[in-house]
Amino acid sequence: MIALAPLSAERARRIVAGEFDGLDHVEGWPHEDTRDGLRLAEGGARVWLVEDDGVVIGDCGTTGPLDREVEIGFGLAAECRGRGHGTEVVRLLTEALCAEPDVERIVAHTLTGNVASQRVLEKAGFALDSVRNGTAGYARRAD
Repeated sequence: MIALAPLSAERARRIVAGEFDGLDHVEGWPHEDTRDGLRLAEGGARVWLVEDDGVVIGDCGTTGPLDREVEIGFGLAAECRGRGHGTEVVRLLTEALCAEPDVERIVAHTLTGNVASQRVLEKAGFALDSVRNGTAGYARRAD
């Protein structure tokens, strides 16, 4: 079962430094973008570990502090992709952000060639909002 585990800025800092403190995770995590995503916690972004039955398979979160419009990002270990986990992660993340009183709109960006991420966003209720310079922007209202 997929679950999101909130990550403090301090814990994120330790993971970026390679200190996993007994954290059970799949071989493909942390992945290439993990460190960049976890570093955002230092600037006030919200970050979660993605767990499948208690084993970390990825991470997700916001790119900055909560505001009226919030941008999200997500990533899974390669071996965990293509199983519906990404859609579940985005749905859970969106639910958490919709519960925040100041959030009105949630956005996400992906490369135009990343069809898998686009499908994840669409299945989670996002709609294509813009296409610029090789990047597709998706958005949904927080309801």
